[in-house]
Amino acid sequence: MSYRYLAVTLLALVVFSTFLAGCTSIRLSDTHNTTVALQNYNTWGNTQKTYAAQAKAAIAQIGGHISEYNSNIATGSPDPATLRANVAADSQVLQQWSNSEASLDSATDAFDSATSPLDYHSDATKQAVGLLAQDMRIYAVDMKNTQQHLVEYTNYMNAYLAPDDPNYWNDANRVSAMNANADAIKSMADADQDLAAVVSAAKKLESSQ
Repeated sequence: MSYRYLAVTLLALVVFSTFLAGCTSIRLSDTHNTTVALQNYNTWGNTQKTYAAQAKAAIAQIGGHISEYNSNIATGSPDPATLRANVAADSQVLQQWSNSEASLDSATDAFDSATSPLDYHSDATKQAVGLLAQDMRIYAVDMKNTQQHLVEYTNYMNAYLAPDDPNYWNDANRVSAMNANADAIKSMADADQDLAAVVSAAKKLESSQ
């Protein structure tokens, strides 16, 4: 029988300080078109905060269930029903996260459509606006990748826990679940850097006036 522990890395290594504090409102310019860009940035930031909070809740839940899995396994008599119920709950919260992606995409599209046609009378300002839109989209992609890796994690865990007798649990599925979890951590770290780039581009936009 082989049902070694899952590494509890999801909560330990994912940092959310940037996600919840990075997109604050910034001073608006007296220049109308730049003001429009900054207002749309702040609108996007509010949407991003809500989206990131939902992502944080999902990851916290999964991390808690990984810890519960390890505790359950440590007893020497794992309870498949409890572990399966946890994975089912994780799948549900990931679906809710996925459903909220449309709001972030819409906010990004709104920023791009409202700001790209404007005349900023400055190459530096125009470049800053372009970087904002680009970094917003990259952030969304890496967040979607994170979510998808966690979906893969739940799929492998479902396969791993499928037999009623733990003696028949296939350790290859557990290893694949661990790898998917590790990939999610990497994608989340990339998204954290992406968001820092968004905030940096917004500061450049403000200082370009």
